[in-house]
Amino acid sequence: MKTRNPNPLTVAVLVGLASLVGAYTYTQAATKVATTTLESEMQDPAKQVAFRKEAELLLVCDQISDPQQKAAAFARQAVMKWDRKQMGCGVRYGFELAQAQPENIELQLQVLGAHVEYFSVLDKSYSRLYSASPVKDVELRLRWTETNEHSAVLLKRLEPLAGQVPEIRALRGINTLLSRQHEAPEKEKLAAPGLALADLESAIKAKPDVLDGAALLTLGTVISGLPEFAGGDSERAIKLLEEGNTLEPQNLQLKTALIDAELGERNSSKALTVLQAAMKISDEGQNEQDYVDSLRILVGQAMRLEQRELAKQIDVRRDDFLAAHPYLNKRKSSAAVGHGGVDPFTGQDPEKIQ
Repeated sequence: MKTRNPNPLTVAVLVGLASLVGAYTYTQAATKVATTTLESEMQDPAKQVAFRKEAELLLVCDQISDPQQKAAAFARQAVMKWDRKQMGCGVRYGFELAQAQPENIELQLQVLGAHVEYFSVLDKSYSRLYSASPVKDVELRLRWTETNEHSAVLLKRLEPLAGQVPEIRALRGINTLLSRQHEAPEKEKLAAPGLALADLESAIKAKPDVLDGAALLTLGTVISGLPEFAGGDSERAIKLLEEGNTLEPQNLQLKTALIDAELGERNSSKALTVLQAAMKISDEGQNEQDYVDSLRILVGQAMRLEQRELAKQIDVRRDDFLAAHPYLNKRKSSAAVGHGGVDPFTGQDPEKIQ
């Protein structure tokens, strides 16, 4: 199993930004739909206590007292995006190390970067429509709240240096966006893009390749989805993502974001050129989960471009990589209250290209 040291300069793709960006267009947030049984269970005080106790057990991590062992666990586990429990423990170990060494600015940045990454991992675990497990709902709420509280502590510690260090401003902007996707009042969700833009603009102006292109990726993604009255600008978004691709040509997440932006402007030929370049990128040096997730996106983008054979090639590559790394999250859709999942009659996965 390959792992990489958690680094704030390799921030995850911000898939969950769509929910925040969309808030500018749709002022009413979609409410989570729950079955009557689950809804009644969540309103039962006794069951609420039981759910919380069960969820709290899922947050327990091994106690590590030796700083070197804790640092090793942080480096090993904080990149495990396929396992929110293992990654959660890794991120917590990082926070404990940062608390013990408040003067170590590089460590504070590194740990803050891990927290930002963890927000994107937790976001993928949230149910979009149906709540199938009240314990999981409570677990995610606890994890999200802890990550939010810890990132706030790190940001406060780094605040005096924000004017001099563009990485701090960039991470602060990304954290503002991600931390408000869940467990936040609707007003805060609506305000997040506006608050983040200034930090991202400032960081990119000072250092275009800040966070290995993640700031360009984030800013481009945000302004691509915002309406014009809120700062949206599709042409500028494409330029920002193109700049990111020039600076970081091996970044698959920048590639998929640029393809989406080009498709949004009906620039099919340009999107196909970027897609073909993305296919040449090796998995070497990539976070394994990010890599297979990006391939999944590329399959969909190839289908949108009516490149069925190309989509099949990418899909086969993804299947081969998953077979070689069985611990990864396959992102399979599961049936919930009659929606999604493998066809119960044919046994076929509707997401697979036949």
